[in-house]
Amino acid sequence: MVIEGKHMEILKKVLAITSFGLILTLFFIPTQVGATDCSSGCTSCTEASKTCTDCTAQNCTDYCHLINLKCSGIASPSNQVCICNPIQATEFEGIIDNIIDFIFKIALVLAPLMVVIGGVLLMTSGGSTEKITQAKNLILWTAVGFFILLLAKGILSVIEQILGVR
Repeated sequence: MVIEGKHMEILKKVLAITSFGLILTLFFIPTQVGATDCSSGCTSCTEASKTCTDCTAQNCTDYCHLINLKCSGIASPSNQVCICNPIQATEFEGIIDNIIDFIFKIALVLAPLMVVIGGVLLMTSGGSTEKITQAKNLILWTAVGFFILLLAKGILSVIEQILGVR
C-alpha cells in the first residue's frame, strides 16, 4: 500500500510534532549540576564516571547515599546488611516528585507508541470515514496530552528553580 496525498501530509505532521516534542523533552528535564558527590567516604572515586574503586562506606547511611547518587563500585560496610530506601525520598514533596517523574517516563514510552498505533489505524482504515476519524483523533489527542505533560513538567521545573527548591 502506497501512502499518498492527504495521508502523507498527516503522517509528516505527526512525525514533525513527535520529533519536536522529543527535542523539547531534552530542555524540560531538569539537570542537577554539581548536586552529586560520589567521593564522600571514598579514597578513589572519579566524579565524571561516578565509579569508585576500593571504596567501603563507613555506615549504611553513607552507603545508601552513594547508591542513591548512582555511584557504582561501592561496598557495603563490613558485617552489616544495608537496606536502602527504594523511593529515595524523605519528604512528601520528594514522593510527589518521584510519582510525577514516573508518570512522565511512562508517557515518554506511550506517546510515540500511540502515534504509531494511530498511524497503523489510519493506514488500515480502508477508506472508512469512521476509522479515519478514530485514527486522527487518537493521534491528535496523544499529541495534545503529551504536549500538556511536557508543558507541566517544564513549568514545574521553572517554578522549582525560581523558588530554589532544587
